[in-house]
Amino acid sequence: MPVVRTEATEATPVVDAAIEPFPPVPTMLNTGGRGTEFATAAVPGLRGSEPDRLGRGVGGSAVAGTEVADRILRVGDARLPVRRLLVRDSIDTMLGLVGMDVLRGTVLVVSGDPARGLVWLVPPP
Repeated sequence: MPVVRTEATEATPVVDAAIEPFPPVPTMLNTGGRGTEFATAAVPGLRGSEPDRLGRGVGGSAVAGTEVADRILRVGDARLPVRRLLVRDSIDTMLGLVGMDVLRGTVLVVSGDPARGLVWLVPPP
Protein backbone atom coordinates (compact mmCIF):
# COMPACT_ATOMS: atom_id res chain seq x y z
CA MET A 1 0.00 0.00 0.00
CA PRO A 2 1.46 3.39 -0.92
CA VAL A 3 1.98 6.11 1.63
CA VAL A 4 2.43 9.56 0.09
CA ARG A 5 3.15 12.97 1.53
CA THR A 6 2.29 15.62 -1.02
CA GLU A 7 3.78 18.57 0.86
CA ALA A 8 7.51 18.18 0.26
CA THR A 9 9.04 21.31 1.75
CA GLU A 10 11.89 19.49 3.47
CA ALA A 11 15.21 18.50 1.91
CA THR A 12 14.83 15.02 3.43
CA PRO A 13 11.96 12.52 2.98
CA VAL A 14 9.22 13.45 5.46
CA VAL A 15 5.83 11.85 6.17
CA ASP A 16 3.11 12.51 8.70
CA ALA A 17 3.41 9.59 11.12
CA ALA A 18 2.26 8.69 14.63
CA ILE A 19 3.01 6.23 17.35
CA GLU A 20 -0.45 4.94 18.32
CA PRO A 21 -2.51 6.41 20.00
CA PHE A 22 -0.82 9.81 19.52
CA PRO A 23 -1.55 12.25 16.65
CA PRO A 24 0.68 12.40 13.56
CA VAL A 25 3.74 14.65 13.46
CA PRO A 26 6.29 15.44 10.72
CA THR A 27 8.59 12.41 10.67
CA MET A 28 11.79 11.90 8.70
CA LEU A 29 12.34 8.65 6.83
CA ASN A 30 15.90 8.27 8.11
CA THR A 31 17.62 5.78 5.81
CA GLY A 32 20.86 6.45 7.71
CA GLY A 33 19.39 5.58 11.10
CA ARG A 34 19.28 2.13 12.64
CA GLY A 35 16.20 2.62 14.80
CA THR A 36 12.94 4.52 15.05
CA GLU A 37 12.87 7.45 17.45
CA PHE A 38 10.25 9.99 18.56
CA ALA A 39 10.63 13.09 20.70
CA THR A 40 8.74 13.22 23.99
CA ALA A 41 6.69 16.13 22.57
CA ALA A 42 5.23 13.70 19.99
CA VAL A 43 4.41 10.97 22.53
CA PRO A 44 3.65 12.85 25.78
CA GLY A 45 3.69 10.61 28.84
CA LEU A 46 5.10 7.58 26.99
CA ARG A 47 8.06 6.31 28.94
CA GLY A 48 9.98 3.10 28.89
CA SER A 49 12.98 1.47 30.46
CA GLU A 50 16.49 2.82 30.38
CA PRO A 51 18.26 0.83 27.68
CA ASP A 52 21.66 -0.72 28.29
CA ARG A 53 23.26 1.28 25.49
CA LEU A 54 21.70 3.96 23.30
CA GLY A 55 24.74 4.76 21.21
CA ARG A 56 25.80 7.94 19.47
CA GLY A 57 24.28 10.20 16.85
CA VAL A 58 25.83 10.94 13.47
CA GLY A 59 27.80 13.86 14.91
CA GLY A 60 29.14 11.69 17.72
CA SER A 61 26.93 13.16 20.44
CA ALA A 62 25.48 10.80 23.04
CA VAL A 63 21.87 9.74 22.48
CA ALA A 64 19.73 9.83 25.63
CA GLY A 65 16.20 8.59 26.18
CA THR A 66 14.11 5.60 27.13
CA GLU A 67 13.24 2.45 25.24
CA VAL A 68 9.63 1.38 24.72
CA ALA A 69 8.91 -2.08 23.34
CA ASP A 70 6.26 -3.20 20.85
CA ARG A 71 4.58 -0.04 19.58
CA ILE A 72 2.67 0.61 16.34
CA LEU A 73 3.71 3.29 13.86
CA ARG A 74 0.79 4.63 11.81
CA VAL A 75 1.48 6.29 8.45
CA GLY A 76 -1.65 6.91 6.41
CA ASP A 77 -3.53 3.61 6.41
CA ALA A 78 -0.39 1.57 7.11
CA ARG A 79 0.29 0.22 10.61
CA LEU A 80 3.88 -0.92 11.10
CA PRO A 81 5.34 -2.69 14.13
CA VAL A 82 8.15 -0.96 16.00
CA ARG A 83 9.82 -3.53 18.25
CA ARG A 84 12.14 -1.03 19.95
CA LEU A 85 11.09 2.64 20.02
CA LEU A 86 13.51 5.16 21.42
CA VAL A 87 11.80 8.12 23.12
CA ARG A 88 14.18 11.07 23.35
CA ASP A 89 13.79 14.40 25.11
CA SER A 90 14.42 16.15 21.82
CA ILE A 91 15.48 15.44 18.26
CA ASP A 92 17.29 18.16 16.33
CA THR A 93 15.51 17.76 13.00
CA MET A 94 11.95 16.46 13.42
CA LEU A 95 9.59 15.15 16.07
CA GLY A 96 10.04 11.65 14.69
CA LEU A 97 12.58 9.57 12.79
CA VAL A 98 11.74 6.25 11.13
CA GLY A 99 14.90 4.14 10.93
CA MET A 100 15.94 1.08 8.99
CA ASP A 101 14.31 -1.17 11.60
CA VAL A 102 10.97 -0.17 9.98
CA LEU A 103 12.11 0.89 6.48
CA ARG A 104 13.76 -2.47 5.76
CA GLY A 105 11.55 -4.45 3.40
CA THR A 106 9.75 -1.39 2.00
CA VAL A 107 10.35 0.72 -1.12
CA LEU A 108 10.99 4.45 -0.87
CA VAL A 109 10.80 6.56 -4.06
CA VAL A 110 12.06 10.13 -3.77
CA SER A 111 12.10 12.57 -6.67
CA GLY A 112 14.94 15.01 -7.25
CA ASP A 113 12.19 17.65 -7.51
CA PRO A 114 10.93 18.42 -3.96
CA ALA A 115 7.58 19.59 -5.39
CA ARG A 116 6.86 16.02 -6.55
CA GLY A 117 6.95 14.58 -3.06
CA LEU A 118 7.66 10.94 -2.34
CA VAL A 119 6.06 7.53 -2.43
CA TRP A 120 6.67 4.98 0.31
CA LEU A 121 5.47 1.50 -0.65
CA VAL A 122 4.69 -0.58 2.39
CA PRO A 123 3.74 -4.22 1.79
CA PRO A 124 0.50 -5.37 3.43
CA PRO A 125 0.89 -7.27 6.72
